[in-house]
Amino acid sequence: MDKKIIAVALVLVLMVTAFVGCGQKYKTTKVGDGEYLLQTDREGNTIIREEGIVAVVTDREGEILTYQNGENQTYYVPIPGSLVIDGVVRGDNFKLNILDGWTSTDHNKIIKDKTNNNCYIQFSKIINEFEKDENLGTYLEEVDKQNEKIAEAFSNEETMNNLIKDNPDIAALKGSKYTIEKSDTVLTKDSIHCQVRVHKIVDKEGKVVHYIENYYFVSDKSVYKLDFACVGGEGYDETFNFKAYANENFTFVK
Repeated sequence: MDKKIIAVALVLVLMVTAFVGCGQKYKTTKVGDGEYLLQTDREGNTIIREEGIVAVVTDREGEILTYQNGENQTYYVPIPGSLVIDGVVRGDNFKLNILDGWTSTDHNKIIKDKTNNNCYIQFSKIINEFEKDENLGTYLEEVDKQNEKIAEAFSNEETMNNLIKDNPDIAALKGSKYTIEKSDTVLTKDSIHCQVRVHKIVDKEGKVVHYIENYYFVSDKSVYKLDFACVGGEGYDETFNFKAYANENFTFVK
């Protein structure tokens, strides 16, 4: 399987439709302009192989074609990126289970309902391969330097006043505190070693107005990142344990 994640993924939106044929119900999915009847296993789960998603052959009238032994004729529909099916976001090398109250449509992302798309979980590849003498440590050193400058700006009243003059929209952040926590951890039963950065902005009333967790890891010389973000504080819930979610619901295929 090609493990390269396509930046702009074509999402397959699943619709459940009843078809008359062998007394069984089938699912359909759309890929581009085409609609395909899907083969399922005994539990009703869609069958996906390395070659693609397994579809059922039909004639022009929509009747299912079978072999002499009565089995459905099937073929593979290539998966051109990530797809959303059976409550799971699937990509070339990852899976993310969709939580109740969350929705996924595209771009390897799960979005919390009623948050204006500002609260989400997202998986992405951020570096294909390091240049000579570079590694995850040197990359994060540069990231940390930028974050430290942001924290310094928040703690300096004169700097904030100057920033507000140039961009009045950030006036609401005056008096807020920006913190970055750095740690390392392992995720999932496969013990994926991650470098973690947790960003939080708390306003002068003590309300969280921005929250992001970044989990960075390396595989086959590429750098991947699993994010949980509450942009503008939308959807933030201090009881939600993102690491626990990732341990149970994120799968990475090396």
